[in-house]
Amino acid sequence: MKRYYSSVLIICLLAAAVTAVSCDDNNLDDGSNSQVTKSSKTYTDALNTSGALNVMTFNILWDKVTTGDKQWSYRRPSLVNLLNRHNPDIIGVQEAFFNQARYIANEIDYKYFGFGMNDGLSETEYPDRYQSLNPIFYNPNRVILLDKGVFWYSSESSYPNIGFSKGTTDPYNRMCVWGKFKENDESGQTFYVFNTHWSTAEESRKKGAVLLLSKIQEIAGENALVICTGDFNSDPERDESYSIITDANTPLHLVNTKTICSQKPVGPDFTASGFVVDSRTDGWEVDHIFVRNIETCTAHKVITDYEGDNYPSDHWPVLSIIEFK
Repeated sequence: MKRYYSSVLIICLLAAAVTAVSCDDNNLDDGSNSQVTKSSKTYTDALNTSGALNVMTFNILWDKVTTGDKQWSYRRPSLVNLLNRHNPDIIGVQEAFFNQARYIANEIDYKYFGFGMNDGLSETEYPDRYQSLNPIFYNPNRVILLDKGVFWYSSESSYPNIGFSKGTTDPYNRMCVWGKFKENDESGQTFYVFNTHWSTAEESRKKGAVLLLSKIQEIAGENALVICTGDFNSDPERDESYSIITDANTPLHLVNTKTICSQKPVGPDFTASGFVVDSRTDGWEVDHIFVRNIETCTAHKVITDYEGDNYPSDHWPVLSIIEFK
């Protein structure tokens, strides 16, 4: 009799354990329709007061892959879930095609704008499908868009061209999308956001660094509050291009929010994820959030959330909480 009751008890305990695992991560992957049972999820509180913003930069990996786990249809549920958990007010996104940008905007109920890297068309002009828009997403409950624009990294910066990447191994037209915003309340601050994706060639990046500082000065002026997000392909310990824009001897230099954060930064000291969970233990720190005329950062984190065996992208998003003083 005791053996019978022991067997029943073991069966019940096993059933309860299986049920607990299934209920804990009950998100369905719409690419495969299989249940996700492996995940790591963190959170960032939404901000409701003026004078502070959750700012994120995120290279989401463009929708070029047609087979395997890197397909957008497999990755997009976990990517959107991540955004909803971390409540960014501003998101500078790199490598987003038109269909990806629309999907994200609809799923998180944000507004966005961007321009085609090859044709220069805005999101309202139906740009070519296979090009990055370098879009900036924003929470309309928190901020209002006042103006926007784009420039290319070239001596002819007003229209799409390969510019500084000519003669290098980088075949892409590199550009920077910018927006002028105001916090959505009567006493809210006005600020600028520049979102960029630099070249993979260092010679092109160095020229781009000089142009970026010049354009920020031209567009925003000396005293404006400036946020600059991006995949810079530039590591602080490796590249001169990083030093060009952060050199304290340059009057209009930018400051990495990580270096002024009042709390210890969270997450790895590199940002290329390797895509497969736990496949990389070191690498380059190429995704950054820079500021100018903003001196306070209360949190900085490299977000390594995942659902399933892969991260949502081959880059981890970076988030900083900044305060206007």
